[in-house]
Amino acid sequence: MRALARETLAAIRPGEPFDFVERVAIPLPMLVIAELLGVPSSDRDAFRRWSDAMIQAGTSGPGPELFAYMLEKAADRRRAPRGDVLTQLALAELDGERLGDAELGVFCLTLLVAGNETTRNLIAAGMHLLLEHPDAWRQLVADRALVPNAVEEMLRWVSPIRHFVRRVQHDTELAGRRLRAGDYVALFYGSANRDESVFGPDADRFDIRRASAARHVAFGFGEHLCLGASLARLEARVIFEELLALGCNFALAGPVERLRSAFVHGIERMPVVLEARA
Repeated sequence: MRALARETLAAIRPGEPFDFVERVAIPLPMLVIAELLGVPSSDRDAFRRWSDAMIQAGTSGPGPELFAYMLEKAADRRRAPRGDVLTQLALAELDGERLGDAELGVFCLTLLVAGNETTRNLIAAGMHLLLEHPDAWRQLVADRALVPNAVEEMLRWVSPIRHFVRRVQHDTELAGRRLRAGDYVALFYGSANRDESVFGPDADRFDIRRASAARHVAFGFGEHLCLGASLARLEARVIFEELLALGCNFALAGPVERLRSAFVHGIERMPVVLEARA
């Protein structure tokens, strides 16, 4: 992963503006999830296209094309197993039964979007936060050990997924409100991650030294905890460590274009320039 991150950053030149989303935030998560799934390099452009289209369409879009591709690859893995996640899914059994084609297709679609888009948006929005808070960047330059907690604070602040809807299973009460079985409840992660009772009276402030940062719910919790939480954290830590290793400051080089989505909190374009060596 670190080698991929360094390869991604190798072409960046001081004084030359570039799109941080396109050149940094997109490649690493895409390369990592493609490698985990066993996708050959020749097919990664198609994976990028499918992933972008599904997010823009609200996780619909090129489903049949992606399903057909993954089912074909899964059939290959059953004939000739490899050491990748797709092989594990293709051969997995529960009580003697394997995943059906529809189940396998949905699983692959989920891995593609959840394992790629959300981390992309964390990296892009995290960098935007550091550009808006130069003191935080200076703190990281002075002490790289702060990076893991800074990533947690980015997750708290950014919350790459804006909301999720769940259905109440049993009559209950939450914060003084009666909820009945069958009711639908919208969970807004950004709101929960600014809860003063958890993060203190300055919950609406970005602070990479926040002791309670890791208590965020950006990855969900309990049985709904994101399966890729550790992977996303690692990718973000590695890319920011490698950005800091460049020994330079960054600055915005144009307007930031945000993703038009009610579901995903993302940035589509962010022109950045690498300034003189710090």
